[in-house]
Amino acid sequence: MRKRLAILLLGLLFLWGVTPVRAQQVNVMQWNLEGHLGNPASNNTAAAKAIARIINYNQPDVLLFDEVEDISSLGSGTTNQNAAAFVDWVTNNVPYMGKQPGVTFFISFGSLGDGLSREGAITRYPMFNATTYGDGGSTYSNLRGMQAFKVQLSGTNALQLFHAHLKADSDSTSCPRRQEEAEVDSTNMVRWASTNLFPYVWSCDCNEDENPAHSECSRMPPIIPSQP
Repeated sequence: MRKRLAILLLGLLFLWGVTPVRAQQVNVMQWNLEGHLGNPASNNTAAAKAIARIINYNQPDVLLFDEVEDISSLGSGTTNQNAAAFVDWVTNNVPYMGKQPGVTFFISFGSLGDGLSREGAITRYPMFNATTYGDGGSTYSNLRGMQAFKVQLSGTNALQLFHAHLKADSDSTSCPRRQEEAEVDSTNMVRWASTNLFPYVWSCDCNEDENPAHSECSRMPPIIPSQP
């Protein structure tokens, strides 16, 4: 699944009480890679080339990737291996980011993986405060977590990104586990927003677009919000 989210930061952004700054448009694309990128050996495959062509056409400022191949088979330092693969892929296949004079790109990966995949991101803007929030609650353990980082835009403009990939619908525990992950992610974002004043965006492959006939979630009673 791929999603393109165009975010227009409208109005005036107030950053810790400083003078208001001008609005700025930021283009964000999210893509479920399904393991087609993340390993240096995969960079020249037909799938990797096709992904690059679409990204070059859209030219997003921020790329959020689900299911980056978690190449734990290469031993320790998985995120370093992932980073090396992405640097090579961007440099040789994504010219609007990787080959223009004076252009720099920034890469970050989630620190949690499920043994097969993890989250990843590439941006045209400097990245700060990268972290991975655990997504396990009272019943389930962490899965891929929620990746989070801040990008510094022009001037004093800043944008916080939260990026998640909830449990797929594949077994009898997927729906309640997905619900718990969403609740944990929501709580962490609310806590962040309570002490930060600049804009933020949550991007997620929520796995809620599966065929309803095959989804146990479609057979569960609706969740009724509690009254305040």
